[in-house]
Amino acid sequence: MVMSYHVYMRIGWLGAVLLFCVGCNRTSGHQKSPDSDTVTTFKTAVRVIEGDSEDERAMSVAKREDSVTPKQVMGEQLRVQQERILIEDWLRSAKLRRIKPVSSRSKSLRLIFSDGSSAIFKPLLKGDSSARLEVAFYRVAALLGVRHVPVSVMRPLYPDRFEGVLKLQGEEAAKAFLDAVATDDRGRVWGAMIEWMNGLSPLGAEDGQGRLDVNKIFTNKEFRDVWGPLSDAILLDYLLGNWDRFSGGNLFQISGTSELALIDHNEAFYRLNERQQQKLDEALLAICCPTPELIVRIRALTREDLISAVKTTGWPGELLRPVEIGNILLRKDSLLDVIDSRLAAEARGGKSGKKVKPVAFQ
Repeated sequence: MVMSYHVYMRIGWLGAVLLFCVGCNRTSGHQKSPDSDTVTTFKTAVRVIEGDSEDERAMSVAKREDSVTPKQVMGEQLRVQQERILIEDWLRSAKLRRIKPVSSRSKSLRLIFSDGSSAIFKPLLKGDSSARLEVAFYRVAALLGVRHVPVSVMRPLYPDRFEGVLKLQGEEAAKAFLDAVATDDRGRVWGAMIEWMNGLSPLGAEDGQGRLDVNKIFTNKEFRDVWGPLSDAILLDYLLGNWDRFSGGNLFQISGTSELALIDHNEAFYRLNERQQQKLDEALLAICCPTPELIVRIRALTREDLISAVKTTGWPGELLRPVEIGNILLRKDSLLDVIDSRLAAEARGGKSGKKVKPVAFQ
């Protein structure tokens, strides 16, 4: 699964390398879409760090020059889509064998299915429907072709399925949980059923509190292999207003690969305060080498695409409200403004120095 996705990602690197300069020197030129004049990606496929030798840069490029045909890419995309559908169906219908609390401070539960696989269940709470945002983030990420966001679906559970487990933490804890969760007219608790991802490890750049400094990652060639996946993650986070990616516990490396797993998204889609927006702006200005196809998809994203992506069946609520969809489109404009400014500046052989314009949220 991971290796197959690794092949898919390489076509992005290959596209960046072929579309721009060999060795990733900052020479003039930029890539345009085959059927339009729209710029689709940064000129530099790999950031050149002072002190890198020509051989080191050539090796970095060569790692991404695998021969992948369009037919292979289409086949991989179809396989990924089918895989997602299977996991979604499983999360909606799998028979529960055991339920465990995640922690005494969290309302989330870890569910063990009959085959031994796991999922996290984040319930909808009274006055707090943020669990729906986990599913919305997954759906939009899938729409844009971003992998390794845990598959998530809405699923109902009857309280008696986990009441006994909660009582093991004490009668008060059980009562507090049951008082906090929202129930429908049939007494069920709806929530986000989120795929449990195994084989994850820290990036190795965390501080003592598990936090990450995005600028240090992009200026340290030790982390060169994750620059591409991290650039894509930052574009997605900016678009969807997910401001706390680097606060600790939300970003992991998939062991044995250069791919990143993106988890915990119930803070996304909200209107942000100045400090939260600044975190996103700083991360956006730090990126070096996003996948060209991702920028193409973001550029083409419409309101109708988003509405279709977050439609639900079974659950009567909305994964995203109209105002939240509108704010994604406002963020899209701000994001593309920065990308286009940087592309134009690099085509002139300079740096854009572009600051992110404030987003006029609805």
